[in-house]
Amino acid sequence: MGSRVTERPKGVGVNSPWPYNEMPESKLPKRQPTGWVLAISIEPELNGLYTYYPAGTGRQVLHIDNGTWNGKRITTRPFYRVDTEKEAEDFTVFCSRGYTTNEKLLPHQGGEFWAFNWSSLTASTVAIASQIADHFFNGRRDAAWAVGKAFEDQVRAAENAYYESLGK
Repeated sequence: MGSRVTERPKGVGVNSPWPYNEMPESKLPKRQPTGWVLAISIEPELNGLYTYYPAGTGRQVLHIDNGTWNGKRITTRPFYRVDTEKEAEDFTVFCSRGYTTNEKLLPHQGGEFWAFNWSSLTASTVAIASQIADHFFNGRRDAAWAVGKAFEDQVRAAENAYYESLGK
């Protein structure tokens, strides 16, 4: 299992390139009316949740009970597109299964939660996920793993620097 932070450092926004200074390059293919969209959550409540759904059905929005009266709606962020559901399932090599099911995920992935190995809770996760998927789906699995591992190392280094700055 890779590295997923549990909260963003103070002053780091959701659209930040953190742990980098500049946003990594995204490999999101152009929109197409067919195929499957791979998407990821960068919200702390569903940190690194990886989903897939048919193109043209709109973004995957999950409603969770976060203890408030209305709960919270979390929209996953697309990071790659593939031609078939089987290809989307194959990407779970880089994911781990969760423990419970969710009705909103039933039509497309058997209701199971799959968590992406590497997440910084920022938009850089989306860009890195697209790079990993691009390597993975173009037969460069070692390169895909190397990109994820490098991102994990960067996240850990940035976290350590942050906590050291706080004197922890």
